[in-house]
Amino acid sequence: MRPSRRARGLTLVEVLIALAIFVTIAALVGAGIVQALRVQSLNEASTSLQAKLRRISEVVSQDLRSAVFGGVTNSPFTSNSGAVSFNLVQGGQGFQVVEATAGGFVGASAVRVLSALNPGLEGGRALMVNGVGASTSFAVGSVSSIGGSLWNVVLSGCTNSIAYAQPVRAFAVESVGFSFDAATGTLNRGSVGGGSLPVAFGLTGFEIAYVYDGEDGSTLVRAAPLMDGSSPARVADVGGVTYTMVALRVTMTAEAPVGGGGTVERSYVSQIPLPAGGNINLRSVVNCS
Repeated sequence: MRPSRRARGLTLVEVLIALAIFVTIAALVGAGIVQALRVQSLNEASTSLQAKLRRISEVVSQDLRSAVFGGVTNSPFTSNSGAVSFNLVQGGQGFQVVEATAGGFVGASAVRVLSALNPGLEGGRALMVNGVGASTSFAVGSVSSIGGSLWNVVLSGCTNSIAYAQPVRAFAVESVGFSFDAATGTLNRGSVGGGSLPVAFGLTGFEIAYVYDGEDGSTLVRAAPLMDGSSPARVADVGGVTYTMVALRVTMTAEAPVGGGGTVERSYVSQIPLPAGGNINLRSVVNCS
């Protein structure tokens, strides 16, 4: 008797068809797994980059939110789209500056401050602000008592350039700033007399925009600060409108490798409000170095 058709084995054609179907399904599954892993790697890299940029932004924000009267300067770095400098108060509410009875105030190599105790300015830096918002930042050479709670504060290597317009106060400060080195992708923090140290690596971009509010309700966003002579202006008149610098907009970018080849780049934008000057409407800071 002949064996029935049902009892026969698979033919070569049937085996090849089954194998082709299996290979196709395996390829589709494998491609799906690879794509899923790539998406996971992309998400992890993106999350890591955003966290990194957010931490850097917090470092910059912490200092800028403490800038004295919200003023921007040109020391230790020239303030522009890739760098910004400002002063940080080193403690206290400042000291009243008394006009000397003899000699002029503008061009003087020393000023007098009123304090019950030694103001502790010697060897550091001071910021002196007058009643119309003009200020100067200078290194302090020596401090000596001249009696009656008055102290003679010597400007080191320069002379005073602002007028005596009451009230005039002097503050112990540190002149600091941030500067981006595009060649190395490094963000540096520096200070006058203290050198410069990196605070972040691996950035592909760092850009600062200076945000001004106008008295007419308008907003001015600039790649560099408005100028008062050779100094960045916190308050300036443009086209008959008075503008006040109120914030800095910082945009940072960085990239990271993604599994399977290639890279991903992400950006982080933060608008950092500058502190208000209170009853002192600071206009600009002249560096006396």
